Amino acid sequence: MVEKTVKMGSDFIGDVLWGSHLCQFYRTKEDLTDILVPYFEAGLKNNEFCLWITGELLNEKEIRETMRKNLPQFDHYLRIGQIEIIPYTEWYLIDGVFDQYRVLNAWMDKLDQALVKGYEGMRVTGDAAPLIKADWVHLVDYETKANDSIYKYRMKGVCTYPLEKCGSSEVVDVIRTHQFMLTKRSDEWKCLEISASRKNRGMQGSHKAGSQSLPDTIDSSSRSYTADTDAVAALDSKGIHPPSNSETIMVSGYGRPQTGIACQHSGCFCIELELDPCDFRVVNLACKKIPCIGEEMLRDALLGCKVEEGIKNAIDQVEKRWPCFLKDVVTGALEDANKWYENMQEERE
Repeated sequence: MVEKTVKMGSDFIGDVLWGSHLCQFYRTKEDLTDILVPYFEAGLKNNEFCLWITGELLNEKEIRETMRKNLPQFDHYLRIGQIEIIPYTEWYLIDGVFDQYRVLNAWMDKLDQALVKGYEGMRVTGDAAPLIKADWVHLVDYETKANDSIYKYRMKGVCTYPLEKCGSSEVVDVIRTHQFMLTKRSDEWKCLEISASRKNRGMQGSHKAGSQSLPDTIDSSSRSYTADTDAVAALDSKGIHPPSNSETIMVSGYGRPQTGIACQHSGCFCIELELDPCDFRVVNLACKKIPCIGEEMLRDALLGCKVEEGIKNAIDQVEKRWPCFLKDVVTGALEDANKWYENMQEERE
Protein backbone atom coordinates (compact mmCIF):
# COMPACT_ATOMS: atom_id res chain seq x y z
CA MET A 1 0.00 0.00 0.00
CA VAL A 2 0.99 3.67 -0.45
CA GLU A 3 3.02 4.86 2.53
CA LYS A 4 1.27 8.19 2.99
CA THR A 5 1.25 9.93 6.33
CA VAL A 6 -1.94 11.39 7.79
CA LYS A 7 -2.55 13.50 10.86
CA MET A 8 -3.69 11.79 14.06
CA GLY A 9 -5.01 15.00 15.57
CA SER A 10 -2.80 15.29 18.66
CA ASP A 11 0.52 17.13 18.51
CA PHE A 12 2.27 14.64 20.78
CA ILE A 13 1.52 11.83 18.34
CA GLY A 14 2.24 13.62 15.07
CA ASP A 15 1.58 12.01 11.69
CA VAL A 16 1.11 8.28 11.07
CA LEU A 17 1.04 5.91 8.15
CA TRP A 18 -2.11 4.24 6.96
CA GLY A 19 -2.28 0.86 8.68
CA SER A 20 -1.31 2.12 12.15
CA HIS A 21 -2.69 0.27 15.17
CA LEU A 22 -2.54 2.04 18.53
CA CYS A 23 -3.79 1.25 22.02
CA GLN A 24 -4.76 3.76 24.70
CA PHE A 25 -4.97 3.09 28.42
CA TYR A 26 -7.45 5.37 30.15
CA ARG A 27 -8.93 6.07 33.59
CA THR A 28 -11.59 8.72 32.95
CA LYS A 29 -13.98 10.02 30.31
CA GLU A 30 -11.66 12.97 29.87
CA ASP A 31 -8.79 10.61 29.05
CA LEU A 32 -10.88 9.17 26.22
CA THR A 33 -11.99 12.51 24.84
CA ASP A 34 -8.46 13.95 25.10
CA ILE A 35 -7.35 11.49 22.43
CA LEU A 36 -10.45 10.55 20.44
CA VAL A 37 -12.06 13.94 19.83
CA PRO A 38 -9.02 15.44 18.00
CA TYR A 39 -8.42 12.04 16.39
CA PHE A 40 -11.84 12.03 14.73
CA GLU A 41 -11.82 15.77 14.06
CA ALA A 42 -8.63 15.31 12.02
CA GLY A 43 -10.16 12.35 10.18
CA LEU A 44 -13.34 14.19 9.24
CA LYS A 45 -11.37 17.16 7.95
CA ASN A 46 -9.18 14.79 5.91
CA ASN A 47 -12.19 13.23 4.13
CA GLU A 48 -11.90 9.94 6.01
CA PHE A 49 -14.79 7.75 7.09
CA CYS A 50 -14.89 7.56 10.89
CA LEU A 51 -16.32 4.82 13.08
CA TRP A 52 -16.57 5.09 16.87
CA ILE A 53 -17.59 1.94 18.78
CA THR A 54 -18.66 2.98 22.25
CA GLY A 55 -17.77 1.33 25.54
CA GLU A 56 -19.28 1.36 29.01
CA LEU A 57 -17.86 4.69 30.22
CA LEU A 58 -18.77 7.03 27.35
CA ASN A 59 -22.13 6.60 25.62
CA GLU A 60 -23.36 7.78 22.23
CA LYS A 61 -25.16 10.87 23.57
CA GLU A 62 -22.07 12.05 25.46
CA ILE A 63 -19.88 11.50 22.40
CA ARG A 64 -22.19 13.58 20.21
CA GLU A 65 -22.28 16.42 22.74
CA THR A 66 -18.51 16.46 23.17
CA MET A 67 -17.86 16.37 19.43
CA ARG A 68 -20.31 19.27 18.86
CA LYS A 69 -18.44 21.42 21.39
CA ASN A 70 -15.14 20.88 19.60
CA LEU A 71 -16.32 20.70 16.00
CA PRO A 72 -19.19 23.04 15.01
CA GLN A 73 -19.72 21.15 11.73
CA PHE A 74 -20.12 17.81 13.51
CA ASP A 75 -23.86 17.48 12.79
CA HIS A 76 -23.14 17.95 9.09
CA TYR A 77 -20.63 15.08 9.11
CA LEU A 78 -23.11 12.97 11.05
CA ARG A 79 -25.93 13.78 8.64
CA ILE A 80 -23.98 12.82 5.52
CA GLY A 81 -22.82 9.58 7.14
CA GLN A 82 -19.11 10.38 7.29
CA ILE A 83 -19.05 9.37 10.95
CA GLU A 84 -20.97 6.60 12.69
CA ILE A 85 -21.24 6.02 16.44
CA ILE A 86 -22.26 2.45 17.26
CA PRO A 87 -22.88 0.94 20.73
CA TYR A 88 -20.64 -2.01 21.60
CA THR A 89 -23.77 -4.18 21.95
CA GLU A 90 -24.38 -3.73 18.22
CA TRP A 91 -20.78 -4.34 17.16
CA TYR A 92 -18.74 -6.48 19.55
CA LEU A 93 -21.39 -8.26 21.60
CA ILE A 94 -24.36 -8.97 19.39
CA ASP A 95 -26.76 -11.09 21.48
CA GLY A 96 -24.05 -11.05 24.15
CA VAL A 97 -21.58 -13.03 22.00
CA PHE A 98 -18.16 -11.86 20.80
CA ASP A 99 -17.42 -13.41 17.40
CA GLN A 100 -13.96 -12.19 16.38
CA TYR A 101 -14.35 -13.33 12.78
CA ARG A 102 -17.64 -11.49 12.37
CA VAL A 103 -16.08 -8.34 13.82
CA LEU A 104 -12.98 -8.54 11.61
CA ASN A 105 -15.15 -8.97 8.53
CA ALA A 106 -17.36 -6.09 9.67
CA TRP A 107 -14.34 -3.75 9.74
CA MET A 108 -13.47 -4.79 6.18
CA ASP A 109 -17.05 -4.29 5.00
CA LYS A 110 -17.04 -0.75 6.42
CA LEU A 111 -13.72 -0.03 4.73
CA ASP A 112 -15.02 -1.32 1.39
CA GLN A 113 -18.08 0.92 1.68
CA ALA A 114 -15.95 3.93 2.60
CA LEU A 115 -13.68 3.49 -0.42
CA VAL A 116 -16.68 3.09 -2.72
CA LYS A 117 -18.03 6.42 -1.45
CA GLY A 118 -14.75 8.14 -2.25
CA TYR A 119 -13.31 8.59 1.23
CA GLU A 120 -9.53 8.64 1.64
CA GLY A 121 -9.70 5.71 4.06
CA MET A 122 -11.13 4.86 7.46
CA ARG A 123 -10.19 5.62 11.06
CA VAL A 124 -11.82 3.72 13.90
CA THR A 125 -11.86 3.27 17.63
CA GLY A 126 -13.33 0.54 19.78
CA ASP A 127 -13.48 0.23 23.56
CA ALA A 128 -12.43 -3.17 24.87
CA ALA A 129 -13.90 -2.68 28.37
CA PRO A 130 -16.99 -4.89 27.78
CA LEU A 131 -14.81 -7.73 26.48
CA ILE A 132 -12.08 -7.84 29.11
CA LYS A 133 -13.86 -10.12 31.55
CA ALA A 134 -16.26 -11.64 29.04
CA ASP A 135 -13.79 -13.21 26.59
CA TRP A 136 -10.18 -12.19 27.14
CA VAL A 137 -8.58 -15.10 25.25
CA HIS A 138 -10.54 -14.43 22.07
CA LEU A 139 -10.05 -10.68 22.47
CA VAL A 140 -6.26 -11.13 22.45
CA ASP A 141 -6.47 -13.42 19.44
CA TYR A 142 -8.65 -10.88 17.66
CA GLU A 143 -6.20 -8.05 18.40
CA THR A 144 -3.31 -10.21 17.14
CA LYS A 145 -5.08 -10.90 13.85
CA ALA A 146 -5.93 -7.22 13.43
CA ASN A 147 -2.35 -6.17 14.22
CA ASP A 148 -0.90 -8.67 11.76
CA SER A 149 -2.98 -7.38 8.85
CA ILE A 150 -3.98 -3.74 9.35
CA TYR A 151 -0.78 -2.48 7.70
CA LYS A 152 -2.18 -3.57 4.33
CA TYR A 153 -5.19 -1.29 4.39
CA ARG A 154 -6.12 2.38 4.24
CA MET A 155 -7.29 2.43 7.82
CA LYS A 156 -5.97 3.21 11.28
CA GLY A 157 -7.30 2.26 14.69
CA VAL A 158 -7.11 3.26 18.34
CA CYS A 159 -8.18 0.50 20.75
CA THR A 160 -9.04 1.81 24.21
CA TYR A 161 -8.54 -0.14 27.44
CA PRO A 162 -9.54 0.88 31.00
CA LEU A 163 -6.55 0.60 33.31
CA GLU A 164 -8.68 -0.32 36.30
CA LYS A 165 -9.85 -3.50 34.56
CA CYS A 166 -6.41 -4.56 33.32
CA GLY A 167 -3.95 -6.48 35.47
CA SER A 168 -0.26 -6.71 34.62
CA SER A 169 -0.73 -9.74 32.35
CA GLU A 170 -3.57 -8.04 30.48
CA VAL A 171 -1.46 -4.92 29.97
CA VAL A 172 1.35 -7.03 28.47
CA ASP A 173 -1.13 -8.76 26.14
CA VAL A 174 -2.45 -5.41 24.95
CA ILE A 175 1.03 -3.99 24.42
CA ARG A 176 2.28 -6.90 22.34
CA THR A 177 -0.73 -6.79 19.99
CA HIS A 178 -0.38 -3.12 19.02
CA GLN A 179 2.23 -0.99 17.31
CA PHE A 180 2.04 2.04 19.61
CA MET A 181 0.74 2.81 23.08
CA LEU A 182 -0.82 6.06 24.31
CA THR A 183 -0.51 6.51 28.04
CA LYS A 184 -0.69 9.38 30.53
CA ARG A 185 2.22 10.13 32.85
CA SER A 186 2.14 13.04 35.33
CA ASP A 187 -0.84 14.54 33.48
CA GLU A 188 1.06 14.43 30.19
CA TRP A 189 0.21 12.11 27.31
CA LYS A 190 3.01 10.06 25.78
CA CYS A 191 3.15 7.99 22.60
CA LEU A 192 5.39 4.95 23.05
CA GLU A 193 6.58 2.76 20.20
CA ILE A 194 6.05 -0.87 21.13
CA SER A 195 7.98 -2.75 18.46
CA ALA A 196 10.41 -1.62 15.80
CA SER A 197 10.03 -4.97 14.03
CA ARG A 198 6.43 -4.49 12.87
CA LYS A 199 5.86 -4.50 9.15
CA ASN A 200 4.34 -1.05 9.51
CA ARG A 201 6.47 1.27 11.63
CA GLY A 202 3.50 3.66 11.66
CA MET A 203 5.05 6.85 13.01
CA GLN A 204 7.14 9.02 10.76
CA GLY A 205 10.08 11.25 11.54
CA SER A 206 7.71 14.14 12.08
CA HIS A 207 6.35 12.80 15.36
CA LYS A 208 7.02 14.93 18.37
CA ALA A 209 9.51 14.53 21.19
CA GLY A 210 6.77 12.98 23.32
CA SER A 211 7.01 9.80 21.25
CA GLN A 212 9.43 7.27 22.68
CA SER A 213 10.40 3.68 22.11
CA LEU A 214 9.66 1.14 24.77
CA PRO A 215 12.62 -0.75 26.21
CA ASP A 216 13.47 -4.05 24.60
CA THR A 217 12.35 -5.98 27.67
CA ILE A 218 8.69 -5.46 26.81
CA ASP A 219 9.03 -5.81 23.07
CA SER A 220 7.22 -8.97 22.01
CA SER A 221 7.38 -9.39 18.24
CA SER A 222 4.02 -10.38 16.87
CA ARG A 223 3.56 -13.13 14.37
CA SER A 224 2.71 -12.28 10.80
CA TYR A 225 0.83 -14.56 8.46
CA THR A 226 3.42 -13.93 5.77
CA ALA A 227 6.52 -14.42 7.92
CA ASP A 228 8.86 -17.31 7.24
CA THR A 229 8.97 -18.26 10.93
CA ASP A 230 5.23 -18.79 11.00
CA ALA A 231 5.33 -20.86 7.84
CA VAL A 232 8.06 -23.07 9.31
CA ALA A 233 6.07 -23.54 12.52
CA ALA A 234 2.93 -24.43 10.59
CA LEU A 235 4.83 -26.91 8.44
CA ASP A 236 6.54 -28.44 11.47
CA SER A 237 3.12 -29.07 13.02
CA LYS A 238 2.29 -31.12 9.92
CA GLY A 239 5.58 -33.01 10.07
CA ILE A 240 6.92 -31.33 6.94
CA HIS A 241 10.28 -29.57 6.76
CA PRO A 242 11.01 -26.92 4.11
CA PRO A 243 14.22 -27.09 2.08
CA SER A 244 17.30 -25.62 3.69
CA ASN A 245 19.99 -25.78 1.03
CA SER A 246 18.13 -25.30 -2.25
CA GLU A 247 16.32 -22.31 -3.65
CA THR A 248 12.56 -22.26 -3.54
CA ILE A 249 10.29 -21.61 -6.53
CA MET A 250 7.81 -18.73 -6.63
CA VAL A 251 4.48 -18.73 -8.45
CA SER A 252 1.95 -15.90 -8.38
CA GLY A 253 -1.71 -15.45 -9.21
CA TYR A 254 -3.84 -12.37 -9.74
CA GLY A 255 -7.58 -11.78 -9.65
CA ARG A 256 -9.20 -8.45 -10.48
CA PRO A 257 -12.81 -7.70 -9.46
CA GLN A 258 -15.02 -6.51 -12.30
CA THR A 259 -18.10 -5.13 -10.55
CA GLY A 260 -19.48 -4.32 -7.14
CA ILE A 261 -17.78 -3.15 -3.95
CA ALA A 262 -14.52 -5.03 -4.41
CA CYS A 263 -13.73 -3.34 -7.72
CA GLN A 264 -13.12 -0.05 -5.92
CA HIS A 265 -9.84 -1.35 -4.42
CA SER A 266 -6.75 -0.17 -6.23
CA GLY A 267 -4.77 -2.97 -7.85
CA CYS A 268 -5.42 -6.69 -8.01
CA PHE A 269 -5.97 -9.34 -5.42
CA CYS A 270 -2.69 -11.25 -5.45
CA ILE A 271 -1.32 -14.44 -3.96
CA GLU A 272 2.32 -15.57 -4.10
CA LEU A 273 3.23 -19.18 -3.33
CA GLU A 274 6.73 -20.36 -2.39
CA LEU A 275 7.33 -23.98 -3.41
CA ASP A 276 9.83 -26.65 -2.45
CA PRO A 277 11.68 -27.39 -5.75
CA CYS A 278 11.91 -31.11 -4.92
CA ASP A 279 8.24 -32.03 -4.51
CA PHE A 280 6.45 -28.71 -5.17
CA ARG A 281 4.85 -28.46 -1.76
CA VAL A 282 3.81 -24.98 -0.62
CA VAL A 283 6.24 -23.85 2.09
CA ASN A 284 5.14 -20.21 2.40
CA LEU A 285 2.68 -17.72 0.93
CA ALA A 286 1.97 -14.01 0.84
CA CYS A 287 -1.27 -12.23 -0.01
CA LYS A 288 -2.14 -8.68 -0.99
CA LYS A 289 -5.56 -7.09 -0.42
CA ILE A 290 -7.00 -10.20 1.20
CA PRO A 291 -8.65 -9.81 4.65
CA CYS A 292 -6.66 -11.21 7.56
CA ILE A 293 -8.98 -14.10 8.40
CA GLY A 294 -9.07 -15.06 4.71
CA GLU A 295 -5.29 -15.17 4.58
CA GLU A 296 -5.24 -17.40 7.65
CA MET A 297 -7.71 -19.76 5.98
CA LEU A 298 -5.60 -19.86 2.80
CA ARG A 299 -2.51 -20.74 4.82
CA ASP A 300 -4.35 -23.63 6.49
CA ALA A 301 -5.49 -24.94 3.10
CA LEU A 302 -2.20 -24.53 1.22
CA LEU A 303 0.81 -24.96 3.52
CA GLY A 304 2.41 -28.38 3.29
CA CYS A 305 0.31 -29.47 0.31
CA LYS A 306 1.50 -30.05 -3.23
CA VAL A 307 0.57 -26.94 -5.14
CA GLU A 308 -2.30 -28.34 -7.25
CA GLU A 309 -3.86 -30.14 -4.29
CA GLY A 310 -3.46 -27.08 -2.05
CA ILE A 311 -5.05 -24.73 -4.58
CA LYS A 312 -8.00 -27.11 -4.96
CA ASN A 313 -8.40 -27.18 -1.15
CA ALA A 314 -8.21 -23.40 -0.98
CA ILE A 315 -10.80 -22.88 -3.74
CA ASP A 316 -13.17 -25.27 -1.94
CA GLN A 317 -12.79 -23.24 1.27
CA VAL A 318 -13.30 -19.94 -0.55
CA GLU A 319 -16.52 -21.22 -2.12
CA LYS A 320 -17.84 -22.34 1.26
CA ARG A 321 -16.78 -19.51 3.54
CA TRP A 322 -16.04 -16.26 1.72
CA PRO A 323 -18.43 -13.33 1.05
CA CYS A 324 -19.93 -13.46 -2.43
CA PHE A 325 -18.28 -10.26 -3.69
CA LEU A 326 -14.80 -11.65 -2.90
CA LYS A 327 -15.19 -15.24 -4.09
CA ASP A 328 -14.55 -14.57 -7.77
CA VAL A 329 -11.44 -12.46 -7.31
CA VAL A 330 -9.78 -14.79 -4.79
CA THR A 331 -10.69 -17.90 -6.78
CA GLY A 332 -9.37 -16.13 -9.88
CA ALA A 333 -6.05 -15.43 -8.16
CA LEU A 334 -5.74 -19.08 -7.08
CA GLU A 335 -6.61 -20.39 -10.55
CA ASP A 336 -4.11 -17.96 -12.07
CA ALA A 337 -1.39 -19.25 -9.72
CA ASN A 338 -2.24 -22.81 -10.73
CA LYS A 339 -2.02 -21.85 -14.42
CA TRP A 340 1.37 -20.24 -13.77
CA TYR A 341 2.53 -23.48 -12.14
CA GLU A 342 1.26 -25.62 -15.05
CA ASN A 343 3.01 -23.38 -17.59
CA MET A 344 6.21 -23.61 -15.58
CA GLN A 345 5.96 -27.41 -15.59
CA GLU A 346 5.41 -27.46 -19.36
CA GLU A 347 8.51 -25.31 -19.88
CA ARG A 348 10.53 -27.71 -17.71
CA GLU A 349 9.46 -30.65 -19.88
